[in-house]
Amino acid sequence: MASRKPKKPAGKLLKIGRKEIREYKRGKVYYVRWNCLYESNDGNEFWAWTPTRTVHGKKAAAESEAEKYKQELEKMLGIRPVSTTLADYAKEYQALRKEEAARTDSKLSPLTVERDELDIAKVIDEFGAYTPQQLTAGLIIQHFKQMRKDGASNSAIHKVHAKLSAVMEYAIGELSINDVSISLTNPCTLKVVKNEAKRPKAQKQEALTLDEATSLAQTIKSNELTGFTVAVWFALFTGMRRGEVLGLTWNDVDLSDNVIHVRNQYAKDKKLRAPKSDESRRDIAFDEGTAELLKKWRKQQQKEFREKGARFSENAPVCSNFVCRFIDPDTFGRWRRNYFIKNGLGRYKNEEHYTDAKGIKRIRRTGYEGKSFHALRHTQATLLIADGTDVKTVQGRLGHSDATLTMNTYAHTITEKDREAAQAIGKLLNPKNKGGRS
Repeated sequence: MASRKPKKPAGKLLKIGRKEIREYKRGKVYYVRWNCLYESNDGNEFWAWTPTRTVHGKKAAAESEAEKYKQELEKMLGIRPVSTTLADYAKEYQALRKEEAARTDSKLSPLTVERDELDIAKVIDEFGAYTPQQLTAGLIIQHFKQMRKDGASNSAIHKVHAKLSAVMEYAIGELSINDVSISLTNPCTLKVVKNEAKRPKAQKQEALTLDEATSLAQTIKSNELTGFTVAVWFALFTGMRRGEVLGLTWNDVDLSDNVIHVRNQYAKDKKLRAPKSDESRRDIAFDEGTAELLKKWRKQQQKEFREKGARFSENAPVCSNFVCRFIDPDTFGRWRRNYFIKNGLGRYKNEEHYTDAKGIKRIRRTGYEGKSFHALRHTQATLLIADGTDVKTVQGRLGHSDATLTMNTYAHTITEKDREAAQAIGKLLNPKNKGGRS
């Protein structure tokens, strides 16, 4: 075991030289020190030995202590030890992102960082033992193939690859800043590795047909309203995202001008927070039918609040649950799947009958197939574009950052409208259509 480190020589440490391990008692006690270059207060450079450390143990213990001593000296120089593993870098990287997300002016969502925790853990599990210098394209591909054999999906591997690449970029940056004489490139950026972790094809989001959308709207309107069904109505008639709908308060709804002010979202961490982008902060107009439904729901909601001893205010959630609070996104997700199945918009692939611990017969259904909540947003855009609404207006309602995103997402609908436009211009400009003149 090493003795306590003595005081370092007066002066600024500039460079680490050679080490010395002297045997004091054979196989029992050793002295460890390093010869280093220093700069004195008057600017002169000089070589001097560091304070000696006494190590009680065998030669291997002295070698280990010498390496620890060197790492301490490297920290004094601002040099990252070359033995730092990817596990260390991954933890530092994630900690820095948490700090950034906690800032009030940050565009990085704490929820995004929280969701990344699982992928960072997988990076550490698969690659944490390697140093950045040891990681190669071959090693990465080998791990990805094994992950695939163990049942990992293409999506899971793609996420691990993305996080591993980010951690490697951070590690290389740290090594570069510390002026370590190691030339490194990020093997994750090589085409062969990207191909192995290729991004899975995005599932096509199908919008509701006009008949399906009309039927769903009629079902909501003709039955007793709840905060859950009002949320579905909002998505169908405004194209708002789930978090934006669940985060609405009555302060955000202007029933005099029929406008919704999207200012917050209520996500899985069950906190109200600002939307991810400036474009998501927007005003959305709504129709008279929606205005009538909201007035009816507001009166009903006020009554429910009184009956349950809750105080109704303009800060109350528009889409409240059965205890007058914001609806848990996970609870809403389960309810929405069952509601869609009930209305012919989905089904469960698997159904398991079982008896619980109390002897009650139950049914467990899994493997949902059908329309998603996001499909309501797609329905809004598809129907508007098909009806001739310009892309810029649709972009604004959806809160897309760029009209190109809107055009790419709804290219199939826009292409169909383009064909109709071609026929229309043909009829307008074709001389045969003008009073029979040729």
